[in-house]
Amino acid sequence: MSPLVCTGARQRIETYPVLIHELAENAVNSIYNDSFDRALVMLMKAQQLLDQLCVGKCRKSPVMSLLISHNLALCYQKAGQLPECGACLKQCLIQVKKMVTQNDSQGTKFKHLKYLSKVHMQYCAILSQQNKHTDALDHAKYGVKYSHEMITQTMHVAEGYASHDGSTLLGKPIVGGEAPELAELFSRRLLPVLRELVGRFVTEATHSKSSSGELGGPPATRPPGKPAAGLDVRNLFGYMQSSDWISSLNIGNIMQISPITLQDVETVYDLDVELTRETLLEKVALLAVSYFCISTEKRFLAQSDSGSARQSEFWHAKALEIACCFLPAECPLVTHVFSSYQKHHSPLQQAIVSLQANDS
Repeated sequence: MSPLVCTGARQRIETYPVLIHELAENAVNSIYNDSFDRALVMLMKAQQLLDQLCVGKCRKSPVMSLLISHNLALCYQKAGQLPECGACLKQCLIQVKKMVTQNDSQGTKFKHLKYLSKVHMQYCAILSQQNKHTDALDHAKYGVKYSHEMITQTMHVAEGYASHDGSTLLGKPIVGGEAPELAELFSRRLLPVLRELVGRFVTEATHSKSSSGELGGPPATRPPGKPAAGLDVRNLFGYMQSSDWISSLNIGNIMQISPITLQDVETVYDLDVELTRETLLEKVALLAVSYFCISTEKRFLAQSDSGSARQSEFWHAKALEIACCFLPAECPLVTHVFSSYQKHHSPLQQAIVSLQANDS
């Protein structure tokens, strides 16, 4: 190849980052305008350019790769191309884990945990629609794992702020955010809720008892809107001023892939944002849906494994318990989990054995 050709090729490659960024940005705009086919073409072109840019020893940018793969997954989901959507979600999980480092700030860790929890559940749904219920169950379990870790870390943050030493948190200085006095006030208000929520986690011990049948039935659940005994979570959360966001939250808001931008990937919020009512309600919703995902996959697997039926009821009851106790009663997500439990696990749906048949 002549030097002139080499120089021309090199100049074209140097323009790739700008082209990739423009294609990715225009694709997101097309998605917001419901032009998914047009967005898909642009994202595929951006992916092609990114692959060409990273030929040889050049490492692919995990941020841009995550952005493209995520929005590609959205377009494939809208088009009903489930295998392609699943492949893109798998790539998203690979890229976001490459972005995780031990030196990440606490705010960055929260962002990664929330993303991992949600994408594992979305991948679970895609696999379930392809009747790959064993693989779907594995991803549902990861959704539970990251939801647990996210809420537990939130409790540790609240405990750090609630302590009288407002200058450090988890051994590190607090930088930015609200005034320490205000953060301390929020933390003291939310700590009882967080501790109650963590106390209701499905641990290995409770899961083992459920699997062996030692629980004597699913855990007791409360009607929608009734708080845990001794804890007025609705007063603590301020449900009297419920926002439109939580009043319209349904399972589709979590399971349907939403577009992300470069700003979404790179922006890191202050720690005090993790203690706001809206953020905490989102974490509760993710936890309830992760339990619900396990229940759903267990119910499908019960067709070939009788032991999965009881586990499905247990996980569904736990999802109902979390949703009813910590989310507003008017939230569509609560209604969905409640009606689904009545449909699949209500005693009215169970077969009644005839006494006359037994006597004979």
